[in-house]
Amino acid sequence: QPLTILDLVVTHKANHTLHHIAEVAIYQPYFSIPFAIKKTVIVLFLSELLSKTLREEGENEDLYAFLENSFVFFDQKEDSYANFHIQFILKLTTYLGIGVETGETFFKQLDRHEIHARHNQNLIDKLISENYDNFIPLNQQSRNLIIQQTLYFYRLHIDGFGELKSLAVLKTIF
Repeated sequence: QPLTILDLVVTHKANHTLHHIAEVAIYQPYFSIPFAIKKTVIVLFLSELLSKTLREEGENEDLYAFLENSFVFFDQKEDSYANFHIQFILKLTTYLGIGVETGETFFKQLDRHEIHARHNQNLIDKLISENYDNFIPLNQQSRNLIIQQTLYFYRLHIDGFGELKSLAVLKTIF
């Protein structure tokens, strides 16, 4: 399953691009993600996003803890998770070194590129600052606009980010 948390025993060889995986085990099994279609679609979307953004091979304990805690929480959440992916991609910016702390700083960076839909600034403030368990009600139009703006933000800051193919599926589900 996408984004399953694994425990790996890997043999690293200096100056080699292929490494040997000696053991694989599921570290943290998911109990709801594989069985809930909406959660599966969100995880596929986030998996594609992460494959385009995570390029470092070095150890990053803070990023790993963020990812693990986020996905374990998401798996355990039974309802009111329609905004999880939006909060996740906004919070992820901090760990990628392109972070924004407020809706104002988010829109200042987008304003340089002539995107002026600031009516979502308060919503973005809440999505950034609130924990995942504090549900922020969004209608479909606001949700789609915020995703569009956030992905544009990623394209501005991450070389080769491009388009996400799973976005169309995500929009039809929500």
